[in-house]
Amino acid sequence: MKPGPSPQATISPERLLDWADRTYARTDPSRDGTVGAHGALQRLLGVDRRTSHKWRAQGGMPLHAADRLAVAAGVHPVDIWGDEWFTAISHDMGEEAL
Repeated sequence: MKPGPSPQATISPERLLDWADRTYARTDPSRDGTVGAHGALQRLLGVDRRTSHKWRAQGGMPLHAADRLAVAAGVHPVDIWGDEWFTAISHDMGEEAL
């Protein structure tokens, strides 16, 4: 059995933010505004704006964090990242892309 993703392996956080925005963004009548991707990630998954900005600045978020967040959201990472997930995992494992 192969090990999981290495702590150094990364994937773009943009798809997570887009997914959160599509999935969880909604109008908040109490604030008369919209709760966007950052608000949804913070409220539902505990990821604050500073962390998402750090991931962007570093060129990606750790694969193990991406996996953990997807599972916490009740989906598989492929539901968020699509083929990019398989490419990142296979690259991390030192294999050719699937």
